[in-house]
Amino acid sequence: MEFLYRLILLITGVVHLLPFSLAFFANRISNSYGVSISDPNMQLLLRHRAFLFGIIGFGLIFSAIKKKYYLAASVVGLVSMISFICLYYWIGDINAQLQSVMRVDMLVGAALLLITVLYYRRSKNVKSNM
Repeated sequence: MEFLYRLILLITGVVHLLPFSLAFFANRISNSYGVSISDPNMQLLLRHRAFLFGIIGFGLIFSAIKKKYYLAASVVGLVSMISFICLYYWIGDINAQLQSVMRVDMLVGAALLLITVLYYRRSKNVKSNM
């Protein structure tokens, strides 16, 4: 179970790191998200968003190594993915590229939620049996 939790934290971290490169290559934002960015203000917001995803991604990967950060990293990762999914459905009429992002978030978020619940439920049961 420990190995699986670490693996899912690592995968979730990598998923969050993928948009991080967009902070350095603004021309890739349009291709990745299927939006045109002619406004420098929008470019600033999207590039800053990419940095924030990088911070979350590095945190998730670090937590896969340091067990004491499992829960905190899991919560941050879940908040990130669930908020995107909720906004996706709330706003509606979203393009195909962002629909792909949402589907990845749903899949990885479900795996992270499931392993987090199973891991901590198992930990609680092990402690109560001692």
